Amino acid sequence: LVMKKILFLSLLLFCTMAGVAQSQHVTLKFMGQSADSIRVQMEYVEVKNLSSDSTIWADSLVLEWPDTVLTMTVDKTPEVPTAIASYADAKGFAFTQIGPNPFRGQTEVALQLTENGNVLLRVFELTGKQVAVFSGNFQQGVHRFQIRAAMTQTYLVTAQCGSKYASMKLVNVGQGSGNGISYVGSDIGGIISPKTEMENAYHYGDTLMCAGFVHFGDSLYASDTVLLIMDSMQDSLQNIVLNFHVQQPSVETWLPDVMFSDSVFVGGTVINDGGILVGERGILWAEHPIVTLEDNRIVLGDTLIAIGDTLYGVPGDFSTMLLSLEPNKPYFVRAYAMTELGESYGQEFAILTLSQLRDNQPCTVENVTDADGNVYATVRIGRQCWTRENLRTTQYNDSLVIVNVATLQDVDLYSDTIAYSYYPNSNAEMMDVYGLLYNYRAASVDSERSFGEPSGIQGICPTGWHVPSVGEWEQLTGYLEGQRMYHAGDISSNIAKALASQDYWMEDTEYTFSIGNRLENNNATGFAALPAGAFADSVGGYGRFWSCSGEQPTELSVLRLSYNLPNVAFEMLAPDAVASVRCVRDEEELVDGYACPGMPTVTDVDGNVYHTILVGNQCWMRENLRTTHYADYTAISQDAAMTDSIASYYQPDVEESEISLYGLQYNWFAVDNDAQNLCPEGWHVPTQAEWMQLHHYVASKDEYRCGSGANSISKSLAVDYEWHPSSSPCDAGDTTTVHNVTGFSAFPAGCYPNNNAGITAYFWTSTESDVERAVARYINYSTPNFSEGNLRKTYGASIRCLKD
Repeated sequence: LVMKKILFLSLLLFCTMAGVAQSQHVTLKFMGQSADSIRVQMEYVEVKNLSSDSTIWADSLVLEWPDTVLTMTVDKTPEVPTAIASYADAKGFAFTQIGPNPFRGQTEVALQLTENGNVLLRVFELTGKQVAVFSGNFQQGVHRFQIRAAMTQTYLVTAQCGSKYASMKLVNVGQGSGNGISYVGSDIGGIISPKTEMENAYHYGDTLMCAGFVHFGDSLYASDTVLLIMDSMQDSLQNIVLNFHVQQPSVETWLPDVMFSDSVFVGGTVINDGGILVGERGILWAEHPIVTLEDNRIVLGDTLIAIGDTLYGVPGDFSTMLLSLEPNKPYFVRAYAMTELGESYGQEFAILTLSQLRDNQPCTVENVTDADGNVYATVRIGRQCWTRENLRTTQYNDSLVIVNVATLQDVDLYSDTIAYSYYPNSNAEMMDVYGLLYNYRAASVDSERSFGEPSGIQGICPTGWHVPSVGEWEQLTGYLEGQRMYHAGDISSNIAKALASQDYWMEDTEYTFSIGNRLENNNATGFAALPAGAFADSVGGYGRFWSCSGEQPTELSVLRLSYNLPNVAFEMLAPDAVASVRCVRDEEELVDGYACPGMPTVTDVDGNVYHTILVGNQCWMRENLRTTHYADYTAISQDAAMTDSIASYYQPDVEESEISLYGLQYNWFAVDNDAQNLCPEGWHVPTQAEWMQLHHYVASKDEYRCGSGANSISKSLAVDYEWHPSSSPCDAGDTTTVHNVTGFSAFPAGCYPNNNAGITAYFWTSTESDVERAVARYINYSTPNFSEGNLRKTYGASIRCLKD
């Protein structure tokens, strides 16, 4: 692609000739520049004489070195022609390109020395980081060096010999095996040839047209042209800028919105490639703000996850999952893209991974009893509450007995009209371990098969429990696929081992991640699925579990686990077949650390999105408020003087991308506004009593307290990020024990005007203390307590909103 658009710029009358000298000297220094003022290292500059009276200049003069300097001697007498010679000749100390540039992994350069001496060569990334160095004594002449580069990016190679200095830009478009400089050898014949001195090349008054050229990829790009009218000139240096219609790419980072405890979905968009093929795009992430290419990088090149019609090298969307993250920890992410002109970054976002949800715990109802009096332990997985064992009741809740086929003669084992139970493998002794098997009519208690039952049917289950629907089974499996700790072999679909019990399954030695391989690694969820098989065989080989709805009237969906497979499967089963029954509780569990039921996020009038968190029976925002407007869109003043009683907000002394974590700080006059609500609609600034409710709930839980102190709960509320260090294991500033088990995620934003980020976390209540003060809650880095105190109303503190 050659840029065809040519702009004619005139550089008229460099200077008015002064003095009486018979000849004058002018030096032209050519420099390439992109549309966004990025330096373009040109491969050559072409100079043409456009004057009609020029009969001695037939071809263009090509200056082959980037940013070439051209020195000309101009006689003041119009009849005397001008002599021209390249400033960069064989006598210079300079680089030239031997291998390709751009290159893939390695290339060669030549360095011309004008005298003997010690030469120091270094390779830098554009951030200034040195990645390779070489030094040695060399004789006058031309020497070749191999340059190796590991990363796909732009580098600068420099050479120094005494007071002489040379440099050139190198663009690596393919990852190499490492960074380094190696000496290849000398070239006695010389690689850099001087320009031929051309006598009578230009006449006084001639017009020169200059243009720069450079390759980006396989395409040659031309700059706009510049016209130089060689009228009266005197000794001077003229900088000639040659503009290229290219620029760095434009990139946008997606706001991460799908988040788990150890992973997050991220992506970006190359909005504009700047006129050059995009060589690399991807995601950068780190545990600190201001993320650069020095940090973790996921390159989305040939392995690009494309959205829509996005193709390699062109603008479009891309996405990926960040994996192996830690729960309850802040991370910073941004999208980037690279071309041979350089790299560009999208907006940086801070994310806070979700709490590590505590599955494999008893539900709020720890046991449930069936109509026979059998007691089943319960297990919480996500928000669902399940029985830990297969059902084994022989009667319904109304005491109607379920017929067991072992008690009958001449029974039609494949009847769809009679409710039957079966012993696994036709062996009554196995019932205590595997439970009973039921045909669908027994499991459903003659309920009509339904396509639309979202929450199952009670069927054979105890009161308050039901046979799960297909959707509820999918809720379970989908939750497990979203939690990396349950993925065997780090494959999201390999969740069968997390569900299967550690006993009674057949052994499988062929597939590492199957249920039957290393049974001791099974049952991370506590679900303890058992391989009851069918009524006559396959005990130990597989387990099937009824759902309450099917895909068509004569077939029903079951969930199946097999000893030699790593994943679960949904398959169709005829209603006269048999399967096990697991019951799920009618009501979902309200569990600390989860998003509030039915409201995972809330958005303020500025468009800021906040995650919600359930702690006890209170629904809180998980992040500090950062709106700059009231809920009625009225603007809030910024940075009011401490002597004023004006509602105002202040920005904590943190990086811009950390504001989403720390939030803004508000004086109490912004809180105490009955006419205008600071929180989003349906939310409010909590009262002193509501904060105390949170305090009492957290302090009542043994697992939330640190040590024996009744009020040692600051670590359970505070996130582990940038607290000032403390040596006591129960202090918020200590890093030796776990933070933020509630998921509340208090950040040490400090308070205004103290600017003590890292020391404290202050939260306003809506309760006034006196004329000058209001009640605030706070956590200090050096204590284990979650405390209450009074704060001057003119000070700025964080706001957490509570759902009405």
